[in-house]
Amino acid sequence: MIEGNNSNFSKDDYRSKNYSGNWTKHWLQQADKSAISRKKSIHEAMWELCDEKAEHMPKSVFKFYPFTPNSLKCLESNKVYLNTPENFNDPYDCFICSDQETFAKTFFIEYIEKNDYIQQGIITEDEFERIKSSYPDPPGEFIPSHYLKTFESIIRSILLLDDRGFKLDDIRYNAHKEYQNTITSIRNNKIRVSSFSSLSDDEFCRSTEMWGHYAASHTGFCVEYDLESKLSNAKIDSLVRGGMMPCKYSKKPIFISSSLFWKYYNGNRMTDNQRIQFEKSILLSFLNKSRSWSYEKEWRLIVPDDVCKMFDNMIEFFPIKEIYLGVNMPSDNREYFYDFAKRKNIPVMDMRCGTDAYELEAVAVDVDKYYDWKTFIRQGTINKSKYTFLWNV
Repeated sequence: MIEGNNSNFSKDDYRSKNYSGNWTKHWLQQADKSAISRKKSIHEAMWELCDEKAEHMPKSVFKFYPFTPNSLKCLESNKVYLNTPENFNDPYDCFICSDQETFAKTFFIEYIEKNDYIQQGIITEDEFERIKSSYPDPPGEFIPSHYLKTFESIIRSILLLDDRGFKLDDIRYNAHKEYQNTITSIRNNKIRVSSFSSLSDDEFCRSTEMWGHYAASHTGFCVEYDLESKLSNAKIDSLVRGGMMPCKYSKKPIFISSSLFWKYYNGNRMTDNQRIQFEKSILLSFLNKSRSWSYEKEWRLIVPDDVCKMFDNMIEFFPIKEIYLGVNMPSDNREYFYDFAKRKNIPVMDMRCGTDAYELEAVAVDVDKYYDWKTFIRQGTINKSKYTFLWNV
């Protein structure tokens, strides 16, 4: 990491730490060009281009954990677990969407043609032409549908005519069901994620929400990882660095192209350019979050699901810099970390509530002094007890 304001690149180069624009946009553009020209996945291109964003990487990141067997497994192995969005606490996290009405219309038209509904008299040619020439309802607006030539308004007008509508309504229901199933499949089966926070020291001390949300109401712990160190395996190092990206906080989600979404649903072959744009849309969806979460300053490790399976969904991560223990952590759990920190020669901090502001304080723990003091207190208690046999244990 380059110190101060010095950079290996001019401030107009997206690779420069002094670049004032959206460096992620330009880096991903370079990645998708490389992926298309070399007929590779955009993820592989990102791994190969990881050094191009080196100056934008934070020096360290924080990860908050509850005290659970899985969290301790990550700690002991110095790995991180890659999760699926279905387990996240925000239903809009990794939100995948396309134009649902366009999908429903296309589904409707193909279904009618495939099953010869015109020949069966279930729908007239005139009604079918009206459906084909319709357009989606404007999202987020209330407009009386009978004034518009939208897909939904035309379908509703046909459903009101006679009992033919039951069959048409079934098609519409199936269209929306297929759309949602496809959304769920993409969201839960394409990419896995591990989340981190790039808080400053001051922000970390004010981050009571993070401890509450992710560290089991301050009973868990937080690990600070050193991103300035290299991983032991060069390939894994590139995979992790290439997959680390900052989240973008915005008002609206990312939309996947209707045509690409339909091709994916039908299993139709995409061109290399279309495949990369589809992968990129999913990637951006996983990095796009509501503005209400902006205080987290989140960075994410994004890894394709099939790669995660090769590593049993746990992958080596950067060395541990420090461990912070929640204010409400029980003493027996706290001593586990004291022992771990001493065994691994890692600094450990107790978090305490500040007395003059709503801020936490990180207090360094001298593990040897802690156990000496505990032994002293225990021996004093024994010496005061009525069981003289135990004196001077």
